[in-house]
Amino acid sequence: MHERSSEELLWQSLEQVPGCVFWKDAEGRYLGCNEEFTTMIGVKKEAVIGKTDFEIEHLSKRASHYLKQDQEIMRSGRPRWAIHETYYNQADHPVRMIANKKPLIDSLGNVVGIIGLCLPEEER
Repeated sequence: MHERSSEELLWQSLEQVPGCVFWKDAEGRYLGCNEEFTTMIGVKKEAVIGKTDFEIEHLSKRASHYLKQDQEIMRSGRPRWAIHETYYNQADHPVRMIANKKPLIDSLGNVVGIIGLCLPEEER
């Protein structure tokens, strides 16, 4: 029961993080995200998990850019902070965001993906 409670607490904590949180595998498929992220892009979480930016309507406009940036972060093994990005919200309007991204590391120290946090520029 304690393990389940810890997992629930983790998910509840991710939902309370101020900003859009997401994590992807090494091929750029979303493994998870918080509700603020899905609200911004106007889709349900089920429409994000397992998909790449190329397959998600409001992210596809800049998918090549996101993929190249994510691959460089994973290749270098170093995080990037305060990246100025443009995302498109559910109304298809550009939203300027500040993104922080870092490699997602497994228990053996291997880079297995990327994790990110984005905040609208005006909330900084």
